[in-house]
Amino acid sequence: MVLKNALLSIKKSIGKSLLLLVIMALIANLVLAGLAIKKATEKSMAQVRSSMGATVTLSYNMQKLMQNRKKGASMASVMKAMKMSTADQLKHLKYVQSYNYSTSVGVNSSSIDPVKVSNSSSSNTQQGTSPGKARSSGSAQNKMTETSFSVSGNTTMKKISSFTNGSYKLISGRLLNSNDDGKNYAVISSALASDNDLKVGSSFKVYSTTSSGKKTYVTLKVIGIYKIQSSSASMDNMSDRQNPYNTIYTPLKTAQTLNHSTTTITSATYYLDDPAHTSAFAKLAKKTSINWNTYALQTSDEAYEASVSSLKNMEKFANIFLVVVIAAGAIILAFILILTLRSRFYEFGVFLSLGESKAAIIAQQLVEVGLIAVLAFML
Repeated sequence: MVLKNALLSIKKSIGKSLLLLVIMALIANLVLAGLAIKKATEKSMAQVRSSMGATVTLSYNMQKLMQNRKKGASMASVMKAMKMSTADQLKHLKYVQSYNYSTSVGVNSSSIDPVKVSNSSSSNTQQGTSPGKARSSGSAQNKMTETSFSVSGNTTMKKISSFTNGSYKLISGRLLNSNDDGKNYAVISSALASDNDLKVGSSFKVYSTTSSGKKTYVTLKVIGIYKIQSSSASMDNMSDRQNPYNTIYTPLKTAQTLNHSTTTITSATYYLDDPAHTSAFAKLAKKTSINWNTYALQTSDEAYEASVSSLKNMEKFANIFLVVVIAAGAIILAFILILTLRSRFYEFGVFLSLGESKAAIIAQQLVEVGLIAVLAFML
């Protein structure tokens, strides 16, 4: 009976019913559009998270080291070399997809020339002399620091930021991976290769010098050549070693050999599966035996935040849009329904006089609105 009366009422007031249908259809479509935007944004953010992951670096806790050092003591006296055994405690923790240990050492060469920053002499480089040859005068310490190249040893080059962000582009050969450890391979810049007529498969020799003057020689084989697309480094007052074109990437053990230490590294970077797991990883790391008065974890999710900033703004807009549409729609519908009900007071009085209960009358109104709403959402 309630359904029959509701259908008759809709048919009788076809004009008002159509107006209500149009308004409900408009509100429904706006709400669905807002939900679609929100869902698409969340999906895109999830895809960005899974593709980029998060980076956590084990580094020195400079604040604690400054607090604990003796007055007048140098930072070098409290910053002991990072041991691989320390970094190894984190590489197998949950959420870690991969990791990269790196170390850097200055070297010279008697077989290749560095890419010069300028033609003027520099206090830290040997301008106008054969590359790699130390000055005849000066202390052994000066000889050690006057290096023309920087050797960067890495576990893998797969996720080095300069290559992943497009600043450096591989143009020949391949990058180093974890299977190359123990092999004297090198990946060099196209400028260094061009200046010295090097190509993939070529070999050249470099050497490092200790404070006592002892030299360690290593012959490197070129397996990859990269082009520097862009660099944020300023060339002003830059030594040959600081010049990014003179950076030579090698496997970790090769750099450690040149650095005269096979058990220490310069830094350790861990790549997590999701930026959302950074805090959980940090909690697990704190449970290890690492001395957190000496070391600290640094997260580097700026790239992720930059990538999703526009998506977050879109998600925020979608949320505001939904609230406004639902609120405005509810107010408009309430206003229309109130006007409709006021015009039907006589009809309700007739129903009551015929013995209809108030519950049945209310149910009829709900059925009418429900039928129109279902039809509106189907449009």
